Amino acid sequence: MIIIFFFLSRSLIQSFKEWSSGAIKFDAPTMANITNYQFMNNVAGLGGGAITYNATAGMNLCGNTFLNNTAKKKGGALYSFRSYTRSECNIFHNNSVIASGKGGGFYLEQSTLELSGDDFEKHLLPFVLR
Repeated sequence: MIIIFFFLSRSLIQSFKEWSSGAIKFDAPTMANITNYQFMNNVAGLGGGAITYNATAGMNLCGNTFLNNTAKKKGGALYSFRSYTRSECNIFHNNSVIASGKGGGFYLEQSTLELSGDDFEKHLLPFVLR
């Protein structure tokens, strides 16, 4: 199996709208390291207003800001399926799901989540683990 390594650092993704996922979507076996990024006002038609992660290799989030991202069904900021996510010192502020959606901050399905020093503000339900 081939694993893709993906690194993002110090940038802004803003006001991106997509039918299924928001700003970034991973569907291949990818090890993603995302640091010091700002995800603001992104909209997903289904899940993951900022990030949709359907890759089994794992994702590390460190020092990012997720602000005002929206998803219709799952995870205003992040939707993860069958993966490992490590989140450290990130800010999640005012992310939301609309309609009958769940998980304003995170929605993790058949996934593992490790949190350390994250800040969740103004979420009705910060995260859902299923």
